[in-house]
Amino acid sequence: MAKVLFNLGRWSYLHKWIVVVAWVLLLAIVGGLAGTLQKGFNDKFSIPGMPSEQASRMIERKFPDEPNPVLEQTIFLLFAAPEGQTLDEPQNMAAIDEVIGGIQENVGQIADDERLVNPVHMDPVMREMIVEATTSSGMPEDVAQRDAYSVRVLSDDGRIGTAEFVFDVAAPAEITTENRDALLAAMDAGREMGIEVEARGPGMMEPVAVSATSEVIGISVAFVVLIITFGSLAAAGLPLLTAVVGIAIGALGVVLMTAWSDVNSITPVLAVMIGLAVGIDYALFILSRYRSERARGLTREDAIGMATGTAGSSVVFAGLTVIVALAALVIAKIPFLSLMGISAAITVGLAVLISLTLLPALMAVFGDKIFAGRVPGIAGNPTKNGRRPLFGGKTMGRRWVELIHKTPGLFLAGSILLLVALSVPAAKLELALPSDSTSPLGSTQRNAIELTEEGFGPGRNAQIIIIADAAEVDPEAAALQPVARGLMEQNPRITPEIAAAQASFAYALDSFKNNMDVEHVQMIGQNRDRTGVMMLLTPKAGPLDSQTGQLITAVRAQQEQLENTIGLKTGVTGLIPIEQDITDRLSDAMPIYLSVVVGLAIVLLLLVFRSLTVPITAGLGFLLSVGSAFGLTVLFWQEGLWGLVHTPTPLVSFVPIFLIGVTFGLAMDYQVFLVSRMREHYTHSGGKSRPGSPYNGVEESVVEGFALGARVVTAAAIIMISVFVAFIGQPLAFVKVFGFALGAAVLFDAFVVRMTLIPASMFLLGRATWWMPKWMDRILPSIDVEGEALEGRLPELIERGKKAQELEDAEAEAEAGAGGKAGKRAKKKHAKAAKSGKAARAGKHKAGTAGKHSADALSDDPTRTSPIPAAAAGAGAVGGASAVGLMDRADDDPDRSDHADHSDHSDHSDHDDHGDEPIVDATLEPLTEDDRRRFQRAQAAKRPFPPSPETRPVRRPSSPSPETRPANQPTDQFPVVHPRIADSRPDRDRPATGTPEPQRPDRDRPATGTPGPQRPDTDARDSRLPAERTSESTPERRQPEPAGHDAGHDDGDGTISVQDLINRVGGPSRPRRRRALWNPVDYDEPEDGNTGRHHRGTE
Repeated sequence: MAKVLFNLGRWSYLHKWIVVVAWVLLLAIVGGLAGTLQKGFNDKFSIPGMPSEQASRMIERKFPDEPNPVLEQTIFLLFAAPEGQTLDEPQNMAAIDEVIGGIQENVGQIADDERLVNPVHMDPVMREMIVEATTSSGMPEDVAQRDAYSVRVLSDDGRIGTAEFVFDVAAPAEITTENRDALLAAMDAGREMGIEVEARGPGMMEPVAVSATSEVIGISVAFVVLIITFGSLAAAGLPLLTAVVGIAIGALGVVLMTAWSDVNSITPVLAVMIGLAVGIDYALFILSRYRSERARGLTREDAIGMATGTAGSSVVFAGLTVIVALAALVIAKIPFLSLMGISAAITVGLAVLISLTLLPALMAVFGDKIFAGRVPGIAGNPTKNGRRPLFGGKTMGRRWVELIHKTPGLFLAGSILLLVALSVPAAKLELALPSDSTSPLGSTQRNAIELTEEGFGPGRNAQIIIIADAAEVDPEAAALQPVARGLMEQNPRITPEIAAAQASFAYALDSFKNNMDVEHVQMIGQNRDRTGVMMLLTPKAGPLDSQTGQLITAVRAQQEQLENTIGLKTGVTGLIPIEQDITDRLSDAMPIYLSVVVGLAIVLLLLVFRSLTVPITAGLGFLLSVGSAFGLTVLFWQEGLWGLVHTPTPLVSFVPIFLIGVTFGLAMDYQVFLVSRMREHYTHSGGKSRPGSPYNGVEESVVEGFALGARVVTAAAIIMISVFVAFIGQPLAFVKVFGFALGAAVLFDAFVVRMTLIPASMFLLGRATWWMPKWMDRILPSIDVEGEALEGRLPELIERGKKAQELEDAEAEAEAGAGGKAGKRAKKKHAKAAKSGKAARAGKHKAGTAGKHSADALSDDPTRTSPIPAAAAGAGAVGGASAVGLMDRADDDPDRSDHADHSDHSDHSDHDDHGDEPIVDATLEPLTEDDRRRFQRAQAAKRPFPPSPETRPVRRPSSPSPETRPANQPTDQFPVVHPRIADSRPDRDRPATGTPEPQRPDRDRPATGTPGPQRPDTDARDSRLPAERTSESTPERRQPEPAGHDAGHDDGDGTISVQDLINRVGGPSRPRRRRALWNPVDYDEPEDGNTGRHHRGTE
C-alpha cells in the first residue's frame, strides 16, 4: 500500500492542474445535482418493524377514511389567567377570543379547527356530548362521566384552558414561515392583553437551524494551532482549504441523497462536524511528514510521495477505521441513523482522498511558497534579530514521557482511577428523543408542558393511543360470554360476532385499567363495521418518567394475553411509545455494535503492530475514554452540574451509539500515529538500546517514538476538540450535547489514554509489549502502515535530491554571474541576512562572490535541506552568522523523520529531538588579518588550524550514509569553524560502533601518556580557507599530543581555544549537544556479519 500511495501522491504533485480541476468539477457537479434534484429533509423518527409503527399502520387499515392521529401535526394552545383570576372573567375571555380569531384569520394550512374554540365555552358542551354518547352505547353513567372528565379542556379551578387545531402538512418543516410567524403573532396579542399563551405539539417542532458560527470558530482555532505547528501562514491554510472542500462535497452529497430517500435534517450537521475535524487532521499529518522528508534532502515531488506513502498510509488506515465504525451503524437497523452513519462515513472517505490527491496538487501549485508567511519565533523560526528562541533542552513530549517512565505504575493507576471515577455517573444515563418535554426552559413548548401538568396532571402530556382489531375475535370465548349475551338481549338484531367484538373491547378496557400506573382508559372512536376501536390511555406519570415507560411495557405484555384468550389484536402507539421503541432499539443494538467495533479494533491493531498486548490495552483504553465521556456528559447535560447547562434533560437516544462509533475511529487514529513511531524504533533497533542509554530496548522505543509523535498528535487533538466544542453554540440541543460529548471523548482518549495510560502500560509490560505467538504471527498478513517498504529507496531519493539541488545551484550561479536582476536581489538579500546574523543558513556559499550570493537568494525556501557552510571565499568567510547557521535547519516539525542521517549517537539523556535549536547561543565573527596569518603559519607547519583537536569541520547532514560512502571518502566536507567557537561544537566524529572509541588528544584533559590509535584527519584538508581548498586535497593524519601536555598551553603562535580560556578563567561547561535522537540505519545488520557502526546496547 505504501508504494501505491507514494506513486499516487507523486503523480498528483506532478499533475497538479488535472487533480485540481477534477476536484473542482466534482464539487460543481454534486452542487448542481443537489440544487436541482433535492426534495428536502424529513425529520420523522420512525423505524420499520417497531411495535408502535405496526400499530400506526393498523390504525390506517381500520380507519381508512380518518386521519392518523399519530401523524397529525397538531398544535395544543394553553391559556392561563393571571394568579387569582379565572379564564371566564371578561378581560380574559376577550384575550382568548383575540388569539383564536387571529389564528383563524391569519394562519393558513389549517386542516381541522373544530376544537379551536374558547375553552370556557367548549368544556361544558364537550362533556355533555361525551356522556350522552357513552351512555347510549350501554355504558354506565359514572363511566361516561369519568371519560368526559379525562378529556376536559378547562382545569378544575378555571384558570387554565386548552384548545387545539391541526396543520395540513406531513411534517413541521412544511409549515411556511409566514404561517408560523402569524401563529406566534396571535399568541403575542393574547399576552399583551394580560393572559399567558403557550403552544406545544408536533406542529410546534421548530425547523432545524444550523448556524455557521460553529464552523467559523472551529476553523479559526484550527488555524491558530496550525500556525503554531508549522510557523507559516501558507502551511496553516492548506489543511483548512482541503477540509472545506471535503465537507462542501460531503454536505452537498447529503442534500442530493434526499432525492432518493428520507434524510433527517441533522444528518448534514454531523457530516460537517466530523468531516471538518478529520479533514484538517489528515492534511496536518501528511503536510508535517512532507516537511520532514524535505529536511532529509528529497526533491519536492519525492518528498510528497514519501509523505503520502508513510503518513498517508496511516491516514488511510485511520480513515478506514472511522468509516467502518460509522458504516457499522446499520447494525441498529434504524434508517435515519444508518443514513447518518453512511453520510458521515462518505465525508470521512472524501477527507482521506483529498488528503492523498488534492493536498499534493495544491502543494505543487504553491511551489516553494508552501511555508511562506513565516511567523517569527514560532515553530523554530528565527526572531527578527536573527536568533532562534531556545525554549529549553527538551520538548514537552519528551519531558512528559520521561516523567511517566520514572513512576509508570503511579501514572497507570492514576489514569485508570480518573477515568473510572468519571465513568460512574454514566450509570444514571437516561435517553429520550427531542420533544416538548426536552425543549429549553423558557421556550413556549416547555411552558406549555408545565401549564398542562399544572391544570390537567402530568399524564395529559403522555397520552397513549391503543388500537384494537376485533375481526378475529372468538365468539365462543368464555371470557366474553357474559357481556356478549347481555348485549344481544338488549338488541336482538346484533349478531354474535358483533356482540363478541363489543364484549372484547370492554374486556380489553378492564384489563388495561388494572395497571396501577393508569389514570384512565377510554374509547375515543369506532370504525364503520364496528370491528375496530381506538382507545386513549392517560398515565399517571409524565412523558419522561420511568413509570410511563414501565406502563407501556406492561400494556404490551397484555397484548399477547388478549390475543391468546379472546383473539383480540391490539397495538400501542403515539409519540411516547414511538420514542420508547427507538430508545429500546438503540439500547439493544449498542452491546452488539460495541462488540463489533472493539473486536474490529483488536483485529486491526493485531495486523498493524504484530502484538497481542497493544490491541488489548488500546481496546480497554477506548472503553475507559468512552465511559468517562458518557459520565461527564451526564453530569453536565442531564444532572445540571454547577448550573452550567441551561436546560438539563435526558440525552438524545442515538447519542451513545454514535459517540461510540466516532470515538472508536478517532481513538484508533491516535493509537496508530503514536504507537507506530514506537514500533518503528523498536524494529530498527532490534529491541536493543544504545550504549550508555538509561533505558532498555522497549523503554527507549517508547520514549523516542512518543517524543517524535506527541507534538503532531497533540495538535491534531486540540484541533478536533476545538471543532467539536464549537458546535455547542448550535441552536439544536442534540448537536450541543453531541459536540460536548465528542470533545470530552477526544480529550480523554488523546491525553489521558494514548499519552499517559498507553506509555505507562508499555513501560510496565516491558518486552511483553511486542509479544505475539509465533503461530499467530505466521498466519496474520503484514500491513505496512508506516511505509517501511519505501525506506529501501531512501538513499536513491536523497541522492536524486542532492543532484537536483546542485543543478539548481549551478543554474543560479550562472544567472547571478551574468549580472542579472536575480543576482542583484541575491546580493541584497545576503547583505540583509548577514546583518541579522543569518547568512550562514541563508544560502549555499560557493567559491566566488556571485555564486555565493545567488545561492543565498535561492535558499530562502524554508524546506531547503542542504546544510549551509559558514565559510566562504574572501576575508569574511565565516563572518556574520550565528552558530545556528553552521548546521542545516532541520525544520521544527512535529513529525520529524526518524531516519535523518546524523552520526552522533551519544547518550540522548542530555539533549532533545529538535535539531533546529541552537547549538550554542553565540555569534561567529569574521576572520581577522591575525587569523589569516596564523592560518598560513599552521599550513606551513602542516598542522590544522587552530591546533586544537576540538576544532571540527561542519558536516553536511544530507551526505551519504556510511554504508553507501566509499571507505576512503572523508566524511567532513566543509571548512573548520572559527577558533572562538571551536570548543562549542558537538563531537560529530565519534565512531558509531559498540567498541571503545579511539582516544584522541584533548586540550582540556591530560593525556594518558600513551598515544591512542591514529585516525584520518579530515580537518587538515578542510582547515584551509575555502578559496584555497581544492576537492583533490589529501587528508592528513592528526598527531596525538605528547603525554603530559598542558591543557592550557598555547602553541607559540598566539592561538588559544575557547575551552583553554574557560579552563584558565573559569566558566560554564560546554553547551549541551543537540542531535537527532536515533538513526534507523544504525541498526541495519551488515552483510559481512561485522557490527560496523551498529550499536549493541543492553536490554
